[in-house]
Amino acid sequence: MHLMDSLFRWLIEQAVSAIDMFGMSILSVLGADLTLFVNMFPIVETTYEIFVVTALTLLGLGLVWGIFKNFFMPVGAEAEHPVQLVAKTAIFAFLAFFALDIAQIALNIANTPYQAILGVEEPDPPDFVRTHAIMTLILVGGAGGGLLVGLILSLIFVVVVGFNYFKLIIECVERYLVVGVLAFTSPLAFAMGASQATNPIFKSWCRMLGGQLLLLIMNVWTLRMFITMLRVFVANPVMSFA
Repeated sequence: MHLMDSLFRWLIEQAVSAIDMFGMSILSVLGADLTLFVNMFPIVETTYEIFVVTALTLLGLGLVWGIFKNFFMPVGAEAEHPVQLVAKTAIFAFLAFFALDIAQIALNIANTPYQAILGVEEPDPPDFVRTHAIMTLILVGGAGGGLLVGLILSLIFVVVVGFNYFKLIIECVERYLVVGVLAFTSPLAFAMGASQATNPIFKSWCRMLGGQLLLLIMNVWTLRMFITMLRVFVANPVMSFA
């Protein structure tokens, strides 16, 4: 029985250590910046120039179409004032030309709380043996067989938590990729801002980028909570209740 207890203790410690190491490694590599994204997909820097040219072309076509509506559309048709249209086109052309720099500013703002959460030092774990004596008796049962059952339940708990933790890591990676795609296609979003008809697309892009960055920060916070909980579990395992 002692051999089985030792085996389950070792399995729990190894599982928790693997989850901890894997999670912190992924979070440290990702961050809320585009360094990893560019290293993984170097083609995005070249294709970004294509998106800039496409955005400027779309803005030019939108300006021509807006002026055409002002002078040749029937009376009563909705059209923007030519001066306002030209001014908005010039502003958004400037923004589209520096779209990646603007997106990088947003990422730098989000990266500050991201790195702060990632670098927070964890306090010493509480002593569950003293504060949860009743739970200890239930899990352990005061006998060797009860201890073994508690260890098996603990191992199952670690496996279930690790599986959900892995899914959350995958979601965090996917969200990081979405942020990279939004940043490197940002000129197309700015190209939609000059016209009243397409301006909702630009606003949706802004909401999407802001929402993804916020969720990225919330993900790292949640993952740190998971890691902290696992470290508390290692410091206060069921095996120590015997």
